[in-house]
Amino acid sequence: MIVCFVMQQWTEGIVIFIVVIINTIIGFVQEYKADKASETLDQLFSLESKVIRSSVHTKIGTNELVPGDIVIIQSGDKVPADCRVFDFNQLHTEEAALTGETTANPKFVCIHGVDTVLGDRSNMLFSSTYVAKGTGTAICVETGVRTEIGKICSTVSNMKQEKTPLTRQMTQFGHILVIITLVLIVVAFLCVKIVHYQEISWG
Repeated sequence: MIVCFVMQQWTEGIVIFIVVIINTIIGFVQEYKADKASETLDQLFSLESKVIRSSVHTKIGTNELVPGDIVIIQSGDKVPADCRVFDFNQLHTEEAALTGETTANPKFVCIHGVDTVLGDRSNMLFSSTYVAKGTGTAICVETGVRTEIGKICSTVSNMKQEKTPLTRQMTQFGHILVIITLVLIVVAFLCVKIVHYQEISWG
């Protein structure tokens, strides 16, 4: 667009300017709709947790949980945080999201060593797992990125993504294409200037 204006190609420059503005508006609208859709999904899938605070049963948002809260769970609930069981009734949880195990694991009150693997920690409820059956009461010990699933997500998000050979070739091609385009623009600009100068000289 700038090159067109410098070369006094007003029509082409204005057309490019209009296209850029339209493209920007369309991109903004699409991004805005995507953000709104994301917010709607977040609200739709937001969780509430049943807790006991100051001897009072209440419901709070999962993001409001803090270590030390007493959490009440039952069949069908999604575990909101990493919790340690201290009361249970035929409590089983599905931990496929964390351990990959497809069978429900029984949960009860017991003591495990610090080196016990996640799948064998029968006294723990883990965030993002589901209660398959039974009921229970547990104390929240970790929330957010400090939970076991949160640690996994943090590790994955911090991993450096390696470019594939195809991606590298496409990037190189894009750089070459940009250089060629800039060279052609400069050459075209110089040619126009030379022709214009010759016309003035001959005139």
